[in-house]
Amino acid sequence: MLVYSPRLLNLATLAVLNRPAEFKSPVRGALRNGCTKEEITEVLLQAAVYGGVPVGMSSFALAREVFKELETAK
Repeated sequence: MLVYSPRLLNLATLAVLNRPAEFKSPVRGALRNGCTKEEITEVLLQAAVYGGVPVGMSSFALAREVFKELETAK
């Protein structure tokens, strides 16, 4: 179940506004503040539906980069 989080709303807004330069940092912040990868993925899916597929593809790619960076840092 997706729970309301200002961090997730921020990600959705940045994704739909197509702000790739500012996107990775809030993904890291959302993960640090308890959001799961699944919740972030769901938000990006909704952003793709309402903001367009190119926005979704770009946002998913950036989020995947952050997920990989954090996994390799462990």
